[in-house]
Formats: sequence, structure tokens, C-alpha cells
Amino acid sequence: MPLKENIKTIEPGYIGEEIKFIKRYFDMHGKIRTKKYILNFLNSLQKAIIEKRIRKVSNYAKQIVYIQDNLIRVYNSMKETIEVNIKKERLEEFRMILDSEKVYFPISYIKKYISLQGKEITREKAQYLLDTIVEAITKREIPVNDPYMNRIRMLQNNLTKFLGHKVKLNPLPIQRATLSGWNDALSKHNKESISVELSGGVEGNVLPDGIMNSMDFAKLNFKTLGFEGKWLEFIGDPAQNFSVMIFGKPKLGKSHLALDFAGY
Repeated sequence: MPLKENIKTIEPGYIGEEIKFIKRYFDMHGKIRTKKYILNFLNSLQKAIIEKRIRKVSNYAKQIVYIQDNLIRVYNSMKETIEVNIKKERLEEFRMILDSEKVYFPISYIKKYISLQGKEITREKAQYLLDTIVEAITKREIPVNDPYMNRIRMLQNNLTKFLGHKVKLNPLPIQRATLSGWNDALSKHNKESISVELSGGVEGNVLPDGIMNSMDFAKLNFKTLGFEGKWLEFIGDPAQNFSVMIFGKPKLGKSHLALDFAGY
């Protein structure tokens, strides 16, 4: 698999389950580990498989099987501690996989900043975000030629001004034009926009990703199925792509209700 030719970009906190375990196994190389540590690692991996957070069709399923088999072999043969040594070819394979998963920091920081807008926040929280961004720029996790660097610099300046005010500013303000521009940028990156509620003035409140406020939702129009009679009274007039769940104790008539509804 030509891993380096297919570099993905992912945000911190959204790393795939396989990658987390591959990195954990990779980081064990050359280190002393206890039998309890190996058992905990193995249990965590098997739990992820049972819960189908890792599936047979996962991109790195073969690597996960290899890791699981080796953890079992090591655990069954080791004493209380062991120095973990991964074969050179496997080590390189895992390194290539980890290198192929490029963490994309700018979008994550922009989202974190927008999530602070309109909220009562402490100066410590704003300072922490600012310090994190400065550190990422210093370590070149955000290169100077990054397409989002201008927005990151603006974000950095706004946080600095917010922290520099003698009079406590709360909540954190974001200008309408700035908010709109960042929403467009995130839309292009994620191919979906963040739902934004701007309430009257220059500043507004931002809802979490993908969540629409109730006032905007109430204004939407849907194509309905045109229910009449008892079904209109019982359910209302749902949209054409609606779903319904029927729940109840045994022998209460769920099947009869479902058949009657399906017949209608």
C-alpha cells in the first residue's frame, strides 16, 4: 500500500481507533513494559474490536490483527516485565502509517476559538488557547505558508487584545465579518457549514458544529406525506423521509400497530 502517496488530514481528537492503537504499539518499541501494561493494552484493543470501533474492513485491520496476536504471544511468554522490540520491517511499516496521518491543527484551533464566542469564559481559558497556538506556530505544526495562517494570526491577535484589556471583557466578541469568513473557510474544509445564529447586533452566538437554532428550524418547510384521519391525529403530518420507532412491552400490540400503519 503506497501510504505516503495518500496523506490524510485529520483533526486532533478525531484520530481513528486503529491509528491510536498502532501509535501505542509503536511507542512501546525499546521500552520496558510490565505484564499488567500488556494485559491492559490487549484488553483495550479487544474491547474496541468487540464494540466494532475497529472492523474487519478497517484500513489497517491486518496491522491490528498483527498487534493483537503479538500482544497475546508476549503476554503468555513473558515474566513480570519485558523490553519490547518490534521487528525492523514492522517498525518501518507502522512509522509510514503514522506519517501518513497528518494532524491538521489550524482548523481545530479556529473551531475552538469560535466555540468560545458568546460564552462566559475565564482569562485562563483564553490564555491556554493562545499559548497552544503560539506553541504550534513555534514548533511549525502550523507552517508559515499554511493557507489558514492569516486567520490564525488574526485569531492570535484577537485573543491577545482580549487578554490585554484592563476592563474584563466577557463574553469573547467576534465581529460578524470575521465570523462569516471563518464559517466559509470551515465549510470549504469540511464540505459542510457551521450553523450560526447572529442575534441582532454586531456580535452573535455560535452553536456547535452542525446544530441549527430552533428559530431557524421553525422557518423551514418540508414536503409532507399528507396524513389524514387517525394517523394525522396520532402522529401529525411527517416529512417524506421520516423515521419512527415503536417501543413497548411484549403483547401490547406493537406488531398490530406496525401492520396497520404499513397498510395505511
